[in-house]
Amino acid sequence: MRESSDEEKKGGNATARRSYLGKLRTHIERSRINPRTSIIGTAVVRLTVKSDGELLSRRIIKSSGSKVLDNAAMASIERASPFPPIPNNVGRDTIEVSVPFKFSVR
Repeated sequence: MRESSDEEKKGGNATARRSYLGKLRTHIERSRINPRTSIIGTAVVRLTVKSDGELLSRRIIKSSGSKVLDNAAMASIERASPFPPIPNNVGRDTIEVSVPFKFSVR
């Protein structure tokens, strides 16, 4: 998961921001949906989270090439919502991140 490049540092604590992104990653992983398929691929979802944890937007920015996998990535984001609130010391009202979902056969 990485912060989008158009979100330059606008004050706030960089350590707090990294800590929050780690918490967000863990939260999303707990809600991850793995479809029963032999298709492999990676979908990247860009999402925007409001300070109270509300999901403001989400969209596929890089398709896996499979509608099944793309839908599973989007469903994982929906399932994870609402997200942990953004701590005040992060210094932002919203945060936008890109989350890769790598699907493989186990």
